[in-house]
Order: sequence, then structure tokens, then C-alpha cells
Amino acid sequence: MRGWLDEKPIEQTIDIPGIARHPPKSDARLFFLDIKLIVTSDGTFAVAIASGTWRSSAGISTHDDVVSVVDLHEFRVVKTAHGPPLAQEPVHGGDGANRHREYALDRAGHLVVRTNTSLRSLVSYCDSATGRTVRTSTTAFDWERKEVELQFLSLPNLTVAGEGHYRENLTCAGWIRDDPGEECAATVSRIEGSSIPLGDFLKMFSNIEELRLKDPLKHRCPISGVTRDGRFEMETCFEFGLHTFWGGPGKPRENRENILSVKTGLQVGTLDELAINDSAGEQFADHKGRDYLLVLEGGTRLKVYAITE
Repeated sequence: MRGWLDEKPIEQTIDIPGIARHPPKSDARLFFLDIKLIVTSDGTFAVAIASGTWRSSAGISTHDDVVSVVDLHEFRVVKTAHGPPLAQEPVHGGDGANRHREYALDRAGHLVVRTNTSLRSLVSYCDSATGRTVRTSTTAFDWERKEVELQFLSLPNLTVAGEGHYRENLTCAGWIRDDPGEECAATVSRIEGSSIPLGDFLKMFSNIEELRLKDPLKHRCPISGVTRDGRFEMETCFEFGLHTFWGGPGKPRENRENILSVKTGLQVGTLDELAINDSAGEQFADHKGRDYLLVLEGGTRLKVYAITE
């Protein structure tokens, strides 16, 4: 989109493969949709991820993802991968499984997929002073075990470059990672091209965007992103609406991203998610010295906004 704040801006949009609200031959209905957009450090590719959870009339849930790689130089989808679906197993005593995926980009330019399977085990009761187990229940169960699969996908073709597996167990000392023979750590070091502790590598999945009020005199809302050249920043303004009759949160009063010039402090663009009326993900990108804002709407439409002073 050029002439962002003009009366008639010029817009460029690309369609992205999305997920079905009603899977074929199923009575399941989509009840959760999450949108994620990540950009490679060199600005060559954007990875659009649409994650959905469906629930059948019997209460059985299934999670699935559609991952699309977009060449930002040519502005076209070059590869799309789907699934496989992750079935959730109903809880019954010690039985049950909760599965979901996480995505991140590593330093070597791979899309790293972490598939977590949470399992149930007998609850341990701890002494908070010593951090030791006092006793273990014979009847109470909770989500205290994880089986974790790591997959490294090369861009843009999403071919598998490597795989690993480890376990995690919740103890009185916290979550303890079990990597038999350190095979997963060896895989990570081989693919990354240098020795790196597995725990340090996995921190990429916990780097949630920090929302901070940078300058109360300059910013009304917390800062959620800065372009790589430091010329522009994004502030996220969100305000909950009134509660519904049932006590749940109502429609937000405000949900927008404002793009500001770092040099002048002036607003150069705004994205009103209430006007979009759909889930959206945003990410800065740059190409040939120009800064852009990528916006993924509803998991199916990718828009590019050219940012200028």
C-alpha cells in the first residue's frame, strides 16, 4: 500500500492459503484462530502461519496449521504446507493428551517447528522450603509430562533439514529436560553450525514481544516493534470493552497499531484492526533500503504497506 494516509491509497494484496472453518465430512466447527507472521532477518521471505482449533459436537478437539512462505522480492507464495492435524485426547484420570505447535526462525535461516504433547501423571506435593517431593498422589493427575519434537525446515521449500526429540517433566525443582544421549542437542549444534546449549537455543520460543511504554510524553501506547534501521516504530493501542451479560470481555473499544517516525515522533500510518474485523498479524520488513509493514488478515490475505516519512 502506497500513499498510506492519502484519500485513495494504492493497495497491493496477495491471497494466502487459509484453513477451513468447517472441515469436509465433519461436524467440527472452528472455535479458535491464531495468526502469526515472521520475517527472515535478511527480509527475503515472510512465513505466514494460520493455526486453527476445531471442536466436534462430541467435544473432541483437533488442532491444525497452514504454513505459507512468501517471497517478498517477487511478492508471491512459493510454498505452502499443511498439518498434519494434531488430535487432542479427552481427559480421563491419567489418560489424555494436549498437542500444539510453535514456530520460530533460527540464526541459520530455518523455520523451527516445536510440537508439544502434554501428558498426565500423578501429582507430586512439594516442600516449598526445600524444593523436595513430600509425597505423590495415588489418585490426582495433572499435566506434568511433555514429549517434544523439534523439526528444522529449510526455506523456501520447507524441506526437512533435521529433527530432534526430548522430554520434559515437572518436578518440585521445576521443569526438568531429558535429552537421552544429548542427541537433540547434537542435532541443534550441527544444523546451527556451532555448539549451543539446547536450553539457550529453545529460548527463541519464549521471546514474546515486549510491550513497553517507551516515552510517556511521546507515546500514548506501548511500543511493540522497531524497524531494523531504527527509523520507524510501532505502538500497539488496545483497550477492552464493557463486559458482556455473562461476564466475559466484550468487543474491544480500541485495537490499532500506529506507525511513528523515530526522528520526528509524527505518526506516518495506522492500522485499525477493528475495521479489519478479523484476526491479524503484523511484522516489519525491509527491502532495498525501504521499510514496509506486512499485515496478514484472517490468515488468507497478505498486505504490504510502504512506510515513508
